[in-house]
Amino acid sequence: IQRIPESTPREHPIVMIWNIHNAIGVDDVFDPERIAEEIKQNDPDILGLNEVDLGALKTSFVDLTSYFALS
Repeated sequence: IQRIPESTPREHPIVMIWNIHNAIGVDDVFDPERIAEEIKQNDPDILGLNEVDLGALKTSFVDLTSYFALS
């Protein structure tokens, strides 16, 4: 998905910084889609994610960086 900049920036930009713990929730379920949905709902202007795997066993070899970039 490609984001097109708004013609006028927000007066107060939304910044979202989140340690996603490799998309494994407190319920021990790997579910990157619920994180993507939360990001979409907040529609941040700036997004920083921590603990984003590039394809490890614990995340079923999903490249989370690409997953979130395309979500």
